[in-house]
Amino acid sequence: TSFVDAVMAGHVSAADLAAVSVGASIYTMLMVTLMGLLLAISPMAAQKIGAKEQADLPALTQQSLYQGLFTGLVAVALAHALLPVFDHLGLSTDVNDKAQRFLSAVSWGLPALAISRVLYGYSSALNHTKPMMLIALIALALNIPANWLLIYGHFGFPALGAVGCGWATAFCMWVSALM
Repeated sequence: TSFVDAVMAGHVSAADLAAVSVGASIYTMLMVTLMGLLLAISPMAAQKIGAKEQADLPALTQQSLYQGLFTGLVAVALAHALLPVFDHLGLSTDVNDKAQRFLSAVSWGLPALAISRVLYGYSSALNHTKPMMLIALIALALNIPANWLLIYGHFGFPALGAVGCGWATAFCMWVSALM
C-alpha cells in the first residue's frame, strides 16, 4: 500500500511524494508497534486448540479484539500528538502541511488495522490463512482506485493529493477489517 501511495502521489508533485514518504515513516512505526502488540493472539489461540480448549476461543478472541480496538485508538491519539514533530524536520511549509494532514488522515485506519491483525492471528491459529491473504489482496487492489479518486479528484471527489493517499489507505484498512 505504501508503494502504491508513493507512486501515485509522486505523479502529483514532488511535495506530495515527500509528504507521503515523511508521513509514512511515523505511520509505519505506529503500525509495526500495533502489529507487535497484537501478535500474541496467534500462539494463545493455537495453545487453546492444542489443549482441546476450543470453547475458550471466542472469549480470547473477543478480549483480543477489545485490546486491538483500544490500542488502535491510542495509536490514533499518538499519531495526532506527533504531528508537531514535522515542524522540527526542516521541511518546506507545503510538505510540512501535507505530511501532517496525510498522517492525520491515515491514522484513522489504525484501529481497523489492529482489528484485522487480531483476526489474522486467530485465522492463522485455525490454519485458515487463505481468506486473510485474499482479503489483503482485495484491499491492496481497492487502494488503487481509491487513491485515483482521492488523489486526483475524479467523479466529483476533491483532488486531495498526498492527503487523499491517507484517506484512501484508511478506507481500505476499514474495508479489510470489515471483510
